[in-house]
Amino acid sequence: MKAILRQTVSIFISVFLLSAEDDYWQQFVHYTMDVSLDEKEHLISGNSSILYVNLSPDTLDRIYMHLYPNAFLRNSVKYEEGSRYGIVSKFMLKSFPEDSSSYLRINDFAIASADDRASQVFEIDDTILQASLPAPLLPGDSITIEIDWEHKIRKFYGRAGYRDEQYDVAQWYPKMVVYDEAGWHADPFHAIGEFYGEFGTYDVTIDVPERFTVAATGVLAAGDPGWSRVAVDTSMDFKEWLAAIDSVSIDSSARRTMTFHGEQIHDFAWIASPDFVYESGQWGGIDVHVLYDRDAAEDWSEEVVKRTERVLEWLSTRFGEYPYPQVSITHSLQGGGMEYPMLVMDGSDSEGLIAHEVGHIWFYGILANNEVEDAWLDEGFTSFQDAWYMAHTYPPHGIDLEHSHRYDDFQKKYWKFLGERNNLQWTIIRLMASRHNEPIDTKSHLAGGPSVYGLNAYTKPHMMLYSLRYLLGGETFDSAMRSYYDRWKLKHTSEDRFRQAMEETSGENLDWFFEQWLHQASYNDYALSDWWWEKRGNETYDLSLRIKRKGGMRYPLDIRVIAENGDTTLTRWENHLQGEEDIFALVLPAKPAEIMLDPDSWTMDIDLRDNISGSLPNDVIFNWPGMRYSPRTAY
Repeated sequence: MKAILRQTVSIFISVFLLSAEDDYWQQFVHYTMDVSLDEKEHLISGNSSILYVNLSPDTLDRIYMHLYPNAFLRNSVKYEEGSRYGIVSKFMLKSFPEDSSSYLRINDFAIASADDRASQVFEIDDTILQASLPAPLLPGDSITIEIDWEHKIRKFYGRAGYRDEQYDVAQWYPKMVVYDEAGWHADPFHAIGEFYGEFGTYDVTIDVPERFTVAATGVLAAGDPGWSRVAVDTSMDFKEWLAAIDSVSIDSSARRTMTFHGEQIHDFAWIASPDFVYESGQWGGIDVHVLYDRDAAEDWSEEVVKRTERVLEWLSTRFGEYPYPQVSITHSLQGGGMEYPMLVMDGSDSEGLIAHEVGHIWFYGILANNEVEDAWLDEGFTSFQDAWYMAHTYPPHGIDLEHSHRYDDFQKKYWKFLGERNNLQWTIIRLMASRHNEPIDTKSHLAGGPSVYGLNAYTKPHMMLYSLRYLLGGETFDSAMRSYYDRWKLKHTSEDRFRQAMEETSGENLDWFFEQWLHQASYNDYALSDWWWEKRGNETYDLSLRIKRKGGMRYPLDIRVIAENGDTTLTRWENHLQGEEDIFALVLPAKPAEIMLDPDSWTMDIDLRDNISGSLPNDVIFNWPGMRYSPRTAY
C-alpha cells in the first residue's frame, strides 16, 4: 500500500509541477478512510490514514486539522457567535441534551515521519486540532497521520445530520487545514461562513445497513451502494414499480460496504437513506446519478436528470470542461442546497437550485477559493451564472413557468414577470443606500449579520459580474472567464488571481472597477443635469450633454438618443475617471428628442429618474398582490 501511495504522489507532483502557474504550489493529501454507521446510536466510527506531502518551499514543524462537528457543542465559537447574531436555534439552546450533542472525538492519534519517528501528542481548541511533528517536515517530504475517531451525528441542523432514517453526512471527518503562501488557515468554524480545503485523493470505505442507498463524492471503486435495487423503471407507473420493489424483503441485520474513490478534490461528503430511489443519465461522458425520496417522484422523476444534463452542458461550454467522471444530485433534508465535489444535496427539484449547486462544483470545487475570506468568489460567481443560465434557458424572464409550483394557472397566464436581476437590483439599491452597506471583501464572520453576509457574498458580486460583462462586452468577458478557469482549475484561487486573469485577457486596467466594488461601500448615481443641441448645416446636429456624478462609484455610461424621426443612436461616454461633471458632445444625423443614460441599467445606478431628458414612462397594470412587478426603467 505504501508503494502505491508513493507512486501516486510521485505522479501527482510531476503533473502538478508541469501545469503550475509560475511559482504557484499547493500541498497534497491522500485520505484513506474506513467508516461505519451505527444508526441506533447515530454514530460514525472511523479510521483515517492520511498521507500529507509538503510541496511548499517551507519547512513545517506542526500540522492543524479541522474537527467541524465540535462547532455544535455549547460554548463553541460557532455557538457564541450565533448567540450574538441571534441565529442559534432551539436545537443548540435547549431542546438537545448535552450528552447527545454533535461531536468529533479523537480516540487514537499518531504521526509518523519518513524516518519512522512518531508522535502521539495533540491539542484541541474548539474545532481545531494542533499537533507538533516528530521531525521537521522538509519541502518534498511527507508524513502519515493515523487517527481512530468517532462522530456523534446531530439531528439535522446546519447543513448536516439525520432526520428519521436519512443521513446527510458533511463536514464530518478530521480534515487537514490548508497551508498556502499565507501560512496555515486554522480558522474555527464560525457562525457565518464556509470552508477551505486542501486538494488530494480520497479513498473512503463506507459501511451501512443494507436497506440504505448511498451516494457520495467520487466514483464507486468497490461494493454496492444499492442503486441497482432501487433503479426506477420509468416506463412503468411509478406506484406499480414501487410496489414491486417493496415486495422484495431485506434482511434487517445485513449490511452493505462500498468504497468511493476521488482525485483532485478538497472535500468528501455522502448521503444515505432507505427511502431513496435512483435514476441515471449522462452528458459528454459524465455520469449523472440522481437519488430522491420516493415521495417526491412526481417532481423529481426524469426531470432532474434532464435538468442536470442541461446544466452540465451550460457550465462546461460557458466556463470550462468538467474534470470529473460523475455528478450526483441527491434529495437532502435542508430546504435549500449544499455543494460538495461531485455531489450536491438539494432540498427540491428546482432547476435554478440545481444550476446553483452544480455551478458550485466549478466555483468552489474546481476553482477553490477560501470561502472564509472570499466567499464572493464562489457564491457571487454561481449566483451570477445560475441567473444567466435560467435567463438563457427560459427567456425572457428566466422562469420555468410550465413546471413552477410557485404560481397557479391564472397567475402564469395574466401576471407580468421580470427577470431575477431586475428584482436583485432593487435589493442591492436598498442595501447600498443604507447604513448596513459593507465592502464585498469583508470576511464572512466579520459581516454585520447573516443578511448582510448573504447580500455581500451572493447578490452584490452577482451584480458586479453582470456589470463587468456589459463593461467588457460579452465576447471579451466570456474569453476572460475561460482563461481564468483554465489558469486556476483544480488550484486555490483568490481575488488577485481572478483580477489578473480578467485584466490580462481583456487588455483593460480594471483597478478602478474592482476597487469600488470589492473594497468600498459606495453606490453609483449619475444624472443628466442638462442638454442642448445646435443644428450644423442641413443634415447634422451637435448634441451636448452635461453628465453629473452624484454617487461615489465611477462608471462609463451607455447613452441612448432617440431622434424626432424615431431613429435611435447608442453610444458610450467613457470620461468617467475624470472629475464629477463632464460635457459630452456627439454629432447626430437627426434632431434629438429623448436622451437616457444607462438605458439597460447595467451600471447599478440607484436612481434612474434623473437619467432621462424627460421623465420615466408609466407602465399601467393591475398590481396583483404578490406579483412583485417593479421595473427599474418605468413607473
